[in-house]
Amino acid sequence: MKIAHLGDLHIGRRFGEYDLIDDQRYILNEILKMLETESIDVVMISGDVYDKVSPSAQAFSLWSKFLNKLNNLDLKILVTSGNHDSSDRLGIASEILSQQNIHIESEYKGELRKIVLNDEHGPLNFYLLPFIKPSTVRNQHQDFTDRSTHGAVKRILQDIDLDLNERNILMAHQFVIGGSQEPIFSESEVKAVGGSDFVDVSLFDGFDYVALGHIHRPQQISRESIRYSGSPLKYSFSETSDKKSIPILNFDDELNIDYIPLIPKRDVREIKGPFEALMNAGKASPSEDLIHAVITDEEAIFNPINTLRTVYPNTLSLEINNSRTENQSNLKRAKNILNKDKMDLISDFFKQQNNRDLSKEELEYLEDVIERIEK
Repeated sequence: MKIAHLGDLHIGRRFGEYDLIDDQRYILNEILKMLETESIDVVMISGDVYDKVSPSAQAFSLWSKFLNKLNNLDLKILVTSGNHDSSDRLGIASEILSQQNIHIESEYKGELRKIVLNDEHGPLNFYLLPFIKPSTVRNQHQDFTDRSTHGAVKRILQDIDLDLNERNILMAHQFVIGGSQEPIFSESEVKAVGGSDFVDVSLFDGFDYVALGHIHRPQQISRESIRYSGSPLKYSFSETSDKKSIPILNFDDELNIDYIPLIPKRDVREIKGPFEALMNAGKASPSEDLIHAVITDEEAIFNPINTLRTVYPNTLSLEINNSRTENQSNLKRAKNILNKDKMDLISDFFKQQNNRDLSKEELEYLEDVIERIEK
């Protein structure tokens, strides 16, 4: 059985002032072609189908057409909600759609939904976990009083009887970490503040594959078979070097994962250099890519962004990077350091050196040492 893992479509999203609906329509059509070429049996979409809780008519129409074309490929379609989705809107007609092998789980109602598919190797169990908050689980389970997302997911999973002799896949849209290893964020998602929103990967030890959504950079957590698919398009300039792809699971006797690259209609790029050199490059090779321009000229340039748009029409942002701005940046950074608390400075330095945060015990020890030194 061949299974494609998607997530974070964010249909209806804008890139600054730029409307991405045409780019999203293009990449969804490319995904459809790939699914047909690769003879995919099952498609998983792990949350954030829409970019907004109240999607526009355009976004709703694009999702509806994409779902219809998926269905025409005679696939099994599994969809869970993300934090950007409205459970009511995403779940419209879900009971009727399930009769067409389109299973949409948009809201947790006290029980983890299980879809069983069979092939020549036996049953393949899919567990569909929509985006949840601790309050969601408290409302369904009176015995649950924890206020952490980790505790909430743990409470949900304790009710399932996981047969380790069968193949098991979990779909989830949460902030999953591997011990001290956090996922690599981009600027297009909001990083969780504090520790209450994280789910530790140790909860998923019994699953053969965990299809995650929520983080837009494609990456694994702890092991290759627990991974964020990433968004199909770049949604910020921090993602310029990212390689977007779709994980394809080949579930025979054992799991093998291939990655099919996604080529967008327009790339997201940063261009950097003297203004005249950038203009000449744009004239020689016109591009409709989404551009962040960094100009390194020492002298002031009149109206640079609009002039750049004559050769790079989708220049969305511009930055001046020369000796003056570098000095200003260094001064700002120095002021920020001077204004930081002692423990914040030590914590930042420790993380840079060790690639992890200080533990609670280490923080308490350091606070005690600093207090004794000051005395």
